[in-house]
Amino acid sequence: MKSIRKTVAVIGAGCSGLTTAKALLEVGLEPHVFDQSYQLGGIWARDPPLSWPSMRSNVSKHTCSFSDFPHPDPTTSSYLHASQLAEYLEAYAVKFVTSDRISLGHRVTSVKREQGKGKWTVHWQERSDDRFGSRLFDFVVVATGYFAKPSIPSIPGLETFPDGKVIHSSQYENPSAFRGKRVAVIGAGFSGAEIAADLAIHAEVFHIFARPFYVLPRHLPVLDSDQSPAFLPMELVFNRRTNRSSFDEMTLPDAAEFAESHKLIRAFVGDQADVHPELHVREVNEPAMISISDHYAELVRSHKITIVKGKLASVEGAALAIDLGTVIPDVDRIILSTGYCSSFPFLDPNELTAFSFQSKDTIVPLLLYRNMIHPNVRDIAFVGIYRGPYWGGIELQARYIAALFSNRLSFPTDDTFRHGINKQRVIRNFQPRLQFSHPGYVGFMNLLAHDLSITPLIDPQYPTLVNEIVIPAQFASSSRISPRESSWDNGSKLLDSLATTIHCSKSGTQYIAPAVFRALHGPWKLERLITSRLPNYPSGVFTGTATFSPRLSAINDMSFTSEIDEYLYKEEGTLRLEQSFTELAAQKSYVYRLQQVTRDSEPHCIDVFFTKPGESGAVDTFFHSICFVNQVTETEKKDGKEMRWKATGEHLCADDMYKSEYWFNFQGVQISSFGFAWDVRGPQKDYRAVSKFVR
Repeated sequence: MKSIRKTVAVIGAGCSGLTTAKALLEVGLEPHVFDQSYQLGGIWARDPPLSWPSMRSNVSKHTCSFSDFPHPDPTTSSYLHASQLAEYLEAYAVKFVTSDRISLGHRVTSVKREQGKGKWTVHWQERSDDRFGSRLFDFVVVATGYFAKPSIPSIPGLETFPDGKVIHSSQYENPSAFRGKRVAVIGAGFSGAEIAADLAIHAEVFHIFARPFYVLPRHLPVLDSDQSPAFLPMELVFNRRTNRSSFDEMTLPDAAEFAESHKLIRAFVGDQADVHPELHVREVNEPAMISISDHYAELVRSHKITIVKGKLASVEGAALAIDLGTVIPDVDRIILSTGYCSSFPFLDPNELTAFSFQSKDTIVPLLLYRNMIHPNVRDIAFVGIYRGPYWGGIELQARYIAALFSNRLSFPTDDTFRHGINKQRVIRNFQPRLQFSHPGYVGFMNLLAHDLSITPLIDPQYPTLVNEIVIPAQFASSSRISPRESSWDNGSKLLDSLATTIHCSKSGTQYIAPAVFRALHGPWKLERLITSRLPNYPSGVFTGTATFSPRLSAINDMSFTSEIDEYLYKEEGTLRLEQSFTELAAQKSYVYRLQQVTRDSEPHCIDVFFTKPGESGAVDTFFHSICFVNQVTETEKKDGKEMRWKATGEHLCADDMYKSEYWFNFQGVQISSFGFAWDVRGPQKDYRAVSKFVR
């Protein structure tokens, strides 16, 4: 007699729901996925409710992927836009979860336990024609995601602000509606910094937050490199086995470990006091708060974003009162970047009470063993319901639940359950609050993999750094507890892609140009020595200032995105001629533009253009490209090493040949100094100009 396969209702068709359905199928269970949206993808759906069109992931494609499914185009740039992640999840569903197992446009209205049957009845409403339906299931997995419901704080007088001019960050689309406005962005989360930066060259931006935070760009240098610093996606630098003293998860570090995390972050960004006093993080024995933005810090430094410390205490018409006494008048728009709270309206209040649910807790809304399951309700589980989930952790959670529900894995003992839930309670009650409930990604992955008897792949054929960096592909293997139907070849393709990324980053074809371009932003002190080899062409010394001011290129400006890709460079100062000791006022301008590339393997350069005469700064003719080469130079400083990248460029300008050599000295993600030497030869010119820039 053929056995009846047990059924599982999966609520949510985003990354958590889809990988859960796949894992359940691989252990012989029958999942059915419900989602109220008409599209797959959750927050990354093509018509998403919670992301704006130009929004990119905060982690790279190497981490925003599942262990056995490469991205459709493995050469695409590392940080993916929402539409690319939607495409990936759609392809994943086509490959592993057939459409007859997915009901889109079906809003689950209730999940009720059938007493005496040991089953759950799932009720739903079809949005298209308002029909209702229900079905019995053996198990339920809630995979609706952490970003379920915008968290809107109670602010006295907010209702007096002009109607329709207050939005949550989840409603933000692009800067076009805010051009020329005075905009207050409330909150220091990821979306707060990103939206403030997105608006900064279109609007007058006031960023209001209570607690200082570190601002990390998406690419960080590998600090232990023995050559010019290789820049890699941020999480590939942090999530390394050699960065850890233990393979266990550290859910609640002590004061010394907090201090060590601050020290590590400051090795990249410094203490930020030079950017703005209110970004200086003073309490190093408390949890570090971070945000991810490529341009926020430099936009603050150049006064494109005004920081206002404190909490928004009240609103009176268009005036915003801050609890520390500041009043911001004449505000046109308010954007609440105040995070999200979990919402499970379909679950019975008694079940939520069993999970110690607190709807306003944005860090630990449920007290569950490893954020998944509770000992008193063992046939309902949660996947991806925690702040800051990486796809690899979500995938292992899904495989863990599939192993439990298929009896391939025994449930933890009562003591283990109790200990795990007490850990979550300690995290919930810890003050000041942690930013993430599971910040130890590597340890979290290792614990789940250990329980599933999955051995991470460490393959000697790959360079050492590939094996040190922790990505989902290393956990693609099958085990008796957690079998896989997909081929290991897909996991190896993902590791090959990582190896290519590392090679390109070291060779200078990838990441270094964006890192240099970002760090050029703002004012510099400039000294230039001009040495002529012709008696009729003067030598001299120029001293003054130079400023790289951000703006959108014409192409980018039409795309309604604020991905800064162009600077107007202006220098002004005094030229002192060597022969006559004459001093002349001098000024010059160029346009620096970051080349747009769509594939990892494409060389990344910075183009320099002349500007048209006048004050407009309009782009004129092409000057040359700054292309990077990996020629190692280390210079010693009193406070440690500086690492240098070099670049070259040449161009025939009329009858004169310009040959250029650039050098950029890095301290963490910042350029401490840079310079270039131009050798110019032509019928009437033969000179060398060496320019040096410092902050």
